[in-house]
Amino acid sequence: MKTTFYEKFQHKTRVVIAGNLHKKEATTLFLHVIHFFGNTMDFITSSSENIQGTDFVLFEAENNELLNYHPNIVLITENNDSELSENFLKTIIGGGILIYNEEDESLIQTIENSENFFRKIPYKTPDFQKTNGTNYLNTDIGEIPVQISDENLSFIEGVKHLCQHIGIMEEDFYEALMEFEA
Repeated sequence: MKTTFYEKFQHKTRVVIAGNLHKKEATTLFLHVIHFFGNTMDFITSSSENIQGTDFVLFEAENNELLNYHPNIVLITENNDSELSENFLKTIIGGGILIYNEEDESLIQTIENSENFFRKIPYKTPDFQKTNGTNYLNTDIGEIPVQISDENLSFIEGVKHLCQHIGIMEEDFYEALMEFEA
């Protein structure tokens, strides 16, 4: 019998990044921020794996595995499979956290219909402007220059919330973000 991710990592805080769009980019940014400050995190992605015995484990979730994680914290970038999303939301542990793109209307409907108890944290594409070919995020702490294309800006706020829930402050997130290219 195959051991599920939950069974293998049940004593860790399980963090899942899921979605049909920008999942890989969001995972890359999240791990960049973690490593920017010299921290480590166990992770399993579609392209690599690093298990060192930390308190957290990150999964870049493939749709066929979503029901095996029983995550504590979830970031959904965008999703177009409402039935899969509905079943996945049922697996978030009671009191867990769901960070989701509020611009994804089908996902919002699925979340509103969910009977599972978890904290819901919506995010949206950040307010930004382009000057001389560089995107600048308009934030509460000022304009933040980023080396990220317009189409990859939609998940930044979600990753920021995810980082905050594992102890990385907003200002620190933006510091690391300025060194990220996508």
